[in-house]
Order: sequence, then structure tokens, then C-alpha cells
Amino acid sequence: MTNELKGKVAVVTGGSRGIGYSIAERLLKEGASVYICARDARILKQSLEELRKHGDARVEGMVADVGCYEECRKLIHTAAEHFGGIDILVNNAGIGIMKPVDHLTPA
Repeated sequence: MTNELKGKVAVVTGGSRGIGYSIAERLLKEGASVYICARDARILKQSLEELRKHGDARVEGMVADVGCYEECRKLIHTAAEHFGGIDILVNNAGIGIMKPVDHLTPA
């Protein structure tokens, strides 16, 4: 552990499984506090229980669908409120819209 992330706060979207879970796990091992989201409450609960083995009170999460703009706003607000700010955002979860970024809208 390098301690570069000790005291930092990270939000990981889609942090309940797969790549997002692995990222959240590593951030915890490196000393960061982590806030994750998932669409499924049951999977979120299981993932938080497993992640707490690495970071106990330094990991929290909520149900949120990153395809919904208002849920994204709530996720960021809730994470910042819980941990006193956010230093790192890992946009792991998402939806596949195949067009140039400058043609995208929040909707």
C-alpha cells in the first residue's frame, strides 16, 4: 500500500460487481473511502458486506441507475454528504449510446 489514497473519497458507479467491484475493493485496500451504487438492492447489500471486510466503515452505497440523471445527482450529493466530499469519480457503469459525445444530452 502506497498511502497515496489514504483519506481520499471515491465514488464508483456500478461498484457492486465485475470491474467496478474490483476497483472499489482496490481503492479500499489503498486506504480510500468508497461509495458505490448498483441498480439491484440485494446485490448492493451483498457487495457492501463483502467490501466491508476490507474497509469496514469506509464503504457505503445506494441503489441508483446511472441512466437516470436525477439518480446520478442524488448519488453524488449523498456520497459527498456521507464522507464530507469527493476526490475521485470512477464512472464504471453506463449505457451504450453509439454517437459522438457532442451529440449527447443528459436525457
